[in-house]
Amino acid sequence: MLTLSLPVGFTLLIQVGITFPLQRHLPLTQPHAVISGKQPRAPSADEINAITKRDGGICCVTGKKGTLWDPVIVAPILPVPFAWLKGENQSRVTELLEVFFGPQYFDWWRLLIDRADIYSPYQTHWLVRRSVHKAFQRGVVKLIRLPSSMIEFRVEHVLIDDEQPVDVNGAIALLGDHSRQGVEKADARLIGSHARFSRSIQLVNLARTIAPGLFSEPKTTTYVPQQQFPVSMRSSNLGLGHTFVRPIMLLWRLFPSKVRIAAYDLLPRLGSCFYGKDGDAQVQRLPFGLYLKYNSNPDTLRNEYNALKVLEQKTTIPAPRVFDIVSQNNDEDDLSYLLMSKVPGTSLTTCRDALSDQDYANLSVQLKDCVSQMRDIPKPANHDMTICNTLGEACRDPRIRDWSPSDPFQMKRRLARIYASQMSQVGVDTRLSLPTETSTLAISW
Repeated sequence: MLTLSLPVGFTLLIQVGITFPLQRHLPLTQPHAVISGKQPRAPSADEINAITKRDGGICCVTGKKGTLWDPVIVAPILPVPFAWLKGENQSRVTELLEVFFGPQYFDWWRLLIDRADIYSPYQTHWLVRRSVHKAFQRGVVKLIRLPSSMIEFRVEHVLIDDEQPVDVNGAIALLGDHSRQGVEKADARLIGSHARFSRSIQLVNLARTIAPGLFSEPKTTTYVPQQQFPVSMRSSNLGLGHTFVRPIMLLWRLFPSKVRIAAYDLLPRLGSCFYGKDGDAQVQRLPFGLYLKYNSNPDTLRNEYNALKVLEQKTTIPAPRVFDIVSQNNDEDDLSYLLMSKVPGTSLTTCRDALSDQDYANLSVQLKDCVSQMRDIPKPANHDMTICNTLGEACRDPRIRDWSPSDPFQMKRRLARIYASQMSQVGVDTRLSLPTETSTLAISW
């Protein structure tokens, strides 16, 4: 989904439709050799036991013990990329890799490739959860060695699509000898090489999925433009979860406001335990696909609640569905709460590298449709003021007096003057003709 900030007191969430194939040529690079090479020499039963004890019986990446459905396994850190030293383009590839790694680092890779059959499994294998091994091979997670240590690594995620991050016990992985028996440690150069290639590994895997023909090495490649078909957005149907949550929320609203406020006071702490807290944002993700928004200004949340209701009733834009709003009127610092649903989808900042040209074309069509639907929303009933919020009350906008309420007004020229005044304060040239009374402007909701 794409998050689009609007001067209307709410956020627009748009589904991104993924279609294939990719409409451009991706360069073939060598990172795929890291994930499609031959496996290093397998450890014996005694070596497996020693590696398990060396790594403390827990996953080297996450620090978690194995489970029945996700056991820990002794797995190779990386396959051996024999393709680097073979093939028609060997000299060109080795030159690039030598520049990429550095001469000494790449000399070690040459040695490993030449002696892979006799290289110690202690250096090429480690103990990881099965799911983590798969994620590591896909480049979803990487380990960055701390400068002051050879056994301490910082766990980082490399996400280019909507794949979920790996759950870890702490951000630092300790790859030492937990058995205290002097067992050889995993070679940090394998882990460091993977970290350099992790993003490229994902992009190559993505290219294999979107455009497998790129890897068949055809002698000639002809670009054939594809037809563009708009992808319809998901409308107000948010799935079975939403179907079951709505009747429960209707019953919940029958409870006294004091009871609901007491519950909403506790829910942010519960949500932060499950999903963490996003900085100073006054919104918290909750279980069951819910989000709780809180603000000391009840008017802001009242307008947002009504704006989302208007979107639900007047459009097919996939905005969050609101379930409850409750305010405290005892003190100006008391919080008001707005409970809403999560919209299915993925943030564009997360999946933008996984989108093809066709996907961006579809996204453009979706955005145009959303803006068109919002422009067709009528003003509040029986309200003669052109510039107002969804309740027919004062507007609050960062571009108008820095969120200070601006009473409803009718003249569009006055709105233009307000914007011009704000822009001139930050040094923006406003020597442009202001709109006349009859000019067409989108209603500021």
